[in-house]
Amino acid sequence: MELQHDKPMRRADREVPAADAERILAGASFGVLSVATPDGWPYSTAVNHVYRDGRIYFHHTNSEDSLLNACLRDGARACFTVISRSRVVPEKYTDRYESAVAFGTVRRCPDQHEGWMAICKGLSPDCRDTWERQAESGSRRAWVWEIDIEHLTGKANPVRE
Repeated sequence: MELQHDKPMRRADREVPAADAERILAGASFGVLSVATPDGWPYSTAVNHVYRDGRIYFHHTNSEDSLLNACLRDGARACFTVISRSRVVPEKYTDRYESAVAFGTVRRCPDQHEGWMAICKGLSPDCRDTWERQAESGSRRAWVWEIDIEHLTGKANPVRE
């Protein structure tokens, strides 16, 4: 069964333009990665990420006993969600937020060093003098993965006075 990405958003008044969805995705430092386990169960976990050029980069342990590693394989389908600026407004029974949801396929980053550098630059832009050391150290313990985004949407419930 194919996922229907072209269904209209139920709250069309909260849908944001594609450029805003990209801004939201790029501005968040972590999100929730959702994939299917080998036996078909949904599995979601929070990961730090960097968004660049239509791709989401994240790292995860290279340990064989990781459930996420059992789910991550080249070509696996994934959903990645970020929520930012969330603030509950109790008297209105709602909250103010921005969110983005990306659908795409996963693959192990073909150039691990470049993947690590993208993560280092994105998550620690002021630590330039340690990027190489971090990339080298990280590559011994974890792999960098990327999600090629096929569909991206954004939604917001902004403050309205």
